[in-house]
Amino acid sequence: MFSSILSAIPDAGEVSGELSKALSLILSFLGSGEGSPTNALNGLLSGMSTSQTYFLAGVSLVFALLGCFFGYKLSRLFMTITGFFAGLILGAIVGINVLKASNGIVILCAVIGALLLSIFAFKIYQAGIFLLCFFLAFTVSVNVIPLQGTILLFVCVVIGFVVGTLALKYVRPVIILVSALTCAYSASRHMMVLGPLTGLAFFKESYAKLAIFAGLFLLGTLIQFVTTRDEDSGRKDKKRR
Repeated sequence: MFSSILSAIPDAGEVSGELSKALSLILSFLGSGEGSPTNALNGLLSGMSTSQTYFLAGVSLVFALLGCFFGYKLSRLFMTITGFFAGLILGAIVGINVLKASNGIVILCAVIGALLLSIFAFKIYQAGIFLLCFFLAFTVSVNVIPLQGTILLFVCVVIGFVVGTLALKYVRPVIILVSALTCAYSASRHMMVLGPLTGLAFFKESYAKLAIFAGLFLLGTLIQFVTTRDEDSGRKDKKRR
């Protein structure tokens, strides 16, 4: 299982990460014209220089490690960020498919959608939980399931919906497990991108990807369970008193 997951991790020279792959899959259904926003964004993702790739990998690594070790504690922050990206995508969908607008209007719709949904995810806790776990499960599923096109999108949406729904009932364990798994996976990818810069021979070993992923996942899960408490149980205990 773990080896199949880590086999999807790219080599150090690969630019696109798990988020860009998820976005590309979604954007592929939004339009395909020569001057469409879809092609413009895909061109931006694939046209990054090596220094830009390293910078993006470094920033992403920081967020991935925070999510891996403090995902439950920082759930509000990550809910807001998730709402922002979800709103960005939904706003783009409205601009492209509903309004049939130009690039400028599509960008405006995306920004408005991002702002509205990020506020919504922050203010309404249950909606934020669902969005966060849906997004995390969807993103990692896109990268590890060996399917393509519409079938892959459908399967990943179903997985995201199931995980998001479970999170509404079992908030703490689901957020901890999903954030540790997803962020350990993401962090291992970015470490493999940045690894050659350290000059360490470890990153050239065939088992490096698996070792990093497994270690971060187990450590992140343990730290989160030890350093957090079940807020719902706490509330029940107060009621009994």
